[in-house]
Amino acid sequence: MGQFGLFYSVKISNRHVHLHLNNDTIRPILRTSCIHASFHGDNYAAENPRSQRQEPSIGRRGPPSQGGGGGRGGGRGGGRGRSFPQGQETQRSSPRVANRSNLQTPPAPKYDMLVVVEGVNDMKAVRKTLNADVYVLGTATRAGDPQVHNELLSFLSKYKGIVLLLDPDVAGRQARNILNKSIPECWHAFVPSPLAVATQARGYKEVGNIGVEHAPPRAIIEALKRRRKGVEGRNEFNKENLYDVGLVAAEFERGGNVRERRNLVCGFLGIGMSDGKQLVKQLNTYGFSKEDLAAALAWAEPRLLANPKEEDS
Repeated sequence: MGQFGLFYSVKISNRHVHLHLNNDTIRPILRTSCIHASFHGDNYAAENPRSQRQEPSIGRRGPPSQGGGGGRGGGRGGGRGRSFPQGQETQRSSPRVANRSNLQTPPAPKYDMLVVVEGVNDMKAVRKTLNADVYVLGTATRAGDPQVHNELLSFLSKYKGIVLLLDPDVAGRQARNILNKSIPECWHAFVPSPLAVATQARGYKEVGNIGVEHAPPRAIIEALKRRRKGVEGRNEFNKENLYDVGLVAAEFERGGNVRERRNLVCGFLGIGMSDGKQLVKQLNTYGFSKEDLAAALAWAEPRLLANPKEEDS
C-alpha cells in the first residue's frame, strides 16, 4: 500500500463510506466530517455523532450543559462548530431577540373607572379596546337585582367612578334607567346604534343585531370620553320642543315621517328607540344639550329623505 494505513467503514449521513486513512490524515478528515473522534492508544475510532462520550469536539451534539442541547449547532452556550465545557458557557445574546424585546409596546395605562356592560361579548370588545376592569351584568334584566346594586355600590370606593356602557337598544335604555335611580353617582356612556350593528351573523346573533360587542374600538373610546352623569329635575326639553323639530306629532296627526325621524335621532344619540314621552325623559335625564339634538337631526334628515316612510307617529 506504500505506507501503513487502516481501512475504516464510517456511516456518514446514513451512508457507509470506506476510508483508507493513516495517522497524518485521519484527524483532519474526521474533523471536516464533523464526526466525534477519540484516540485509544495506537488506534483511532470513528464514533457516531450521537455518542455519549463527553470530550468536547467540533460539531458534537452533547448535553446542554456542555454546549450541545440536542439541536442543530448545539444549544445554549455554543453555535455550530463550537462547544464549551460545563461552567464556561459564554453569555451571548441574540440581536434578533433583543430587538424584538425593544420593540414591544408598553402596556396601556389602566382606565380608572369600572365599566359596566350587559354581556361577556361586550366585555371582550371593551378589553380589546382599553385596559379596564369590566363588570358584566349577564343580561339587561339583572339591572334591577338588589345583589347587582350592592356589588356596584361597593365598587364606588375602589374606582374613580362607574360608567354604564350598555347596548343602544330598548333593553339597554330600560336597564340604564333602573341603574341610574339606584346608583345616581354612576356615569353614562352612549354608543350610537349605527356603529353597534352586526354586519354578519355570528352564533345566535343575526345580521342587524345591536350591541356594544359590535362597536369598533374608536366608537367605544369616544363614548367613554363623552360620558355624562344623570341629572334629576332637568327640564331643558319638553314635548313642544320636539314637536317643532318633527320628533313628535300632534294628537291624531299622521304622516310626516315622525316615527322614523325619531328612531334615527335616538340611534344617533345611542339611547334606544323611544316614543315622544320617553325621548323627552332621556334628553333631560342624561344631560343632552340642544346642540346634541341639532347634530342628531342634521345626521338623520338626509337619511330620512333618501328613504322616506309614511308612518303613524
